[in-house]
Amino acid sequence: MRAELWNRIKETVGRALELEEGEREAFVREAAAGDAELEREALALLAPDDDESTWIDDSPLLHLFPVPGGRFGSYEVGEAIGAGGSGAVFRARDDLGRTVALKVLRWFDRVEGRSNEQFQREFEALRRVNHEGVVSVLDGGTISGQLYLAMEFVDGPSLRRIVDDARNGAFHDVLDLREPRNAARAIVELLDALDHVHGLGIVHRDVKPENILLTREGRVRLVDFGIARDVEWATLTRTGHAIGSVHHMSPEQARRVRQAPDPRSDIFSVGSVFYELLTLARAFDGDDPLTVLERILHDDPAPIEHRAPKVPRLLADACRAALAKDRTHRYGSAREFATALRAILDGDRVRLPCVPLAHRVQRRVERYPRASAALGSFVLAALMFLPFVMDRGAFAAAETADAHRRSGVAAVVIPAVEERDGTTIEIRVFDQSPFRWRRLHEPVPAPFQATEYHVEPGLVWGLVRTSRGPAEFVRVLAAGESLVVPRLGRSDAAPPDDMVPIAARRHTVHVVGPQEQGEFEASVQDFWIDRQPVTNAQFLAFLHATGRADVLRQPQWNATEMRARRADWDRLPATSMNWPLAEEYAEWCGKRLPTLPEAQVAILAVLEAEGVDVASLTDAEISATFAVGGTTAPASSDSYLQHAKPVDDRPGAVHALGNVWLMTATSAPELQNGRFWCDPNRYVAVGYSYATAAQQVRDGRDRSFCALTRMHALGAADHGFRCVRVADR
Repeated sequence: MRAELWNRIKETVGRALELEEGEREAFVREAAAGDAELEREALALLAPDDDESTWIDDSPLLHLFPVPGGRFGSYEVGEAIGAGGSGAVFRARDDLGRTVALKVLRWFDRVEGRSNEQFQREFEALRRVNHEGVVSVLDGGTISGQLYLAMEFVDGPSLRRIVDDARNGAFHDVLDLREPRNAARAIVELLDALDHVHGLGIVHRDVKPENILLTREGRVRLVDFGIARDVEWATLTRTGHAIGSVHHMSPEQARRVRQAPDPRSDIFSVGSVFYELLTLARAFDGDDPLTVLERILHDDPAPIEHRAPKVPRLLADACRAALAKDRTHRYGSAREFATALRAILDGDRVRLPCVPLAHRVQRRVERYPRASAALGSFVLAALMFLPFVMDRGAFAAAETADAHRRSGVAAVVIPAVEERDGTTIEIRVFDQSPFRWRRLHEPVPAPFQATEYHVEPGLVWGLVRTSRGPAEFVRVLAAGESLVVPRLGRSDAAPPDDMVPIAARRHTVHVVGPQEQGEFEASVQDFWIDRQPVTNAQFLAFLHATGRADVLRQPQWNATEMRARRADWDRLPATSMNWPLAEEYAEWCGKRLPTLPEAQVAILAVLEAEGVDVASLTDAEISATFAVGGTTAPASSDSYLQHAKPVDDRPGAVHALGNVWLMTATSAPELQNGRFWCDPNRYVAVGYSYATAAQQVRDGRDRSFCALTRMHALGAADHGFRCVRVADR
């Protein structure tokens, strides 16, 4: 056989194996393009084994693959339980007696070598991931030159089996698809797992029902990272080679062009899986793969309400938002998608992404040019005569979110309070120029009517006073967003206040970035700040009180294990949470996170009260004053447990910084450009870390800051926080 023909056969067979079994023959015939020999040989390789197989018992090929009932290295191999694009999976038992899922590269991929990199990337990806929603890797490497992975065995059905059985009227207890809310809860768990994976810089790129398993308890497990990719692996996939299963591909994957890895591709695939769970039908289907790809690129799926009328409208809308053709119109992250679904399930207000009308029209015009031209001519003619038959005033309409976005404004909605219960709501917005707060809503006592204000995008501060006491919040609003002021209050389970007052002052905010620096004058009002950073014990109480089981499952919040590793773990500053969790804790206490100017003013006020002259500190005094840990090791869970110092809980003791960075409500990285509140996806942390060297403290003094994404799955191991509250007036 010619080498050129053999290479074409291997390429065709490899790509066909990425498809469903029933789609492979049509794909091969299409790819062969009339080459009878290529078609015959490829179909022969894809044909299932039968009782008349001509393989001989001592074929060397058999030694490259496990045999059910035999041994593979130290593993006792059981039955085959699945096959994917890069290997087959067997139930097996290791030498410790554990039941594992043993994944081994298929022989022809091993001979060709095409999937070796993919298999290695799956091993590396799974080793980096530590999340309950992702199957864990136990072992991996080579046995007799054969690549393998030993993974956690999930004794439960896949979503593919659950959907297929539901189509036939059989429903599973672990996920009963007769109730759409059950499907939404499963998707939330899947998104939580993907949020963790994306936070590590990994894009799965093959999210489909076959790769989503459920345990006997109904918990989601994401598997098969064979084609997962991060930014360092971007050049390993050949141009023109589509990655991912056809029915759940994103449009950017279906175009078969090389693009940078993007988590929003996974979000589209999750939307496609969600659609199938809600309707028991694929969002994009066809008689052959090319038809499916064409529909992914150009067609919208049938409306969910037509296929499944019992699905709540908001769940259908949330699913549609994930299936936008343009990835900029989808959810910005898996966390954003999960947050929207949780709000819908809890009955809260939610704002979903939407495709602008102009973009939808443009896509229709490109898809149906002749019909669009005819319709355009009709509309133009109608508009010419319209003023003669209708009053122009009939066209007046209320402002919408799209109009707000185009005009660059956001909305703040004050809800009506009908009871005469003494409730007051004060709202202020931050004017970038001049650099100061401006009162938007006066704190008059209830009752009062609902009011909506249109404001420039930026920082919004609110103070809600109820019979339970004052509570604050800070939000960063983008153009087109609407904020409904929450009815806040301090939780009875919150720890008692231990705060110190900070006097109002004018303050020069120092901003030092990687390329430039700046100074901005800020006016800071009287406020109170926590005497010490929030501790692990306090944050753990919040997680239990609010039922955050998803966070409590993370290893860094396993209090029993952490206390065994370090006896004073409860008194260490709480780290390794993301910005939204810190914000939730603050609101649970009736407080909020400090702005950057407030954090810097608090630091300076405490140092001044102690008579410390920052400019004249020696290295030893710097290390003592700022509680620098004296290590330059990267911040990590292990480094945290080894070097972080407990808070000083002596009555009256106040430390200016502690030994972790201090989260603030200020967004970044536009700080160095003078635009303080522009990026709602990142926050600024001020101060220093236990992993900071004394010389870095000397170089930065009180100006030091760094930025981290608000939605980072695990936050950072050296980013803690304190809460503030407005002073009573």
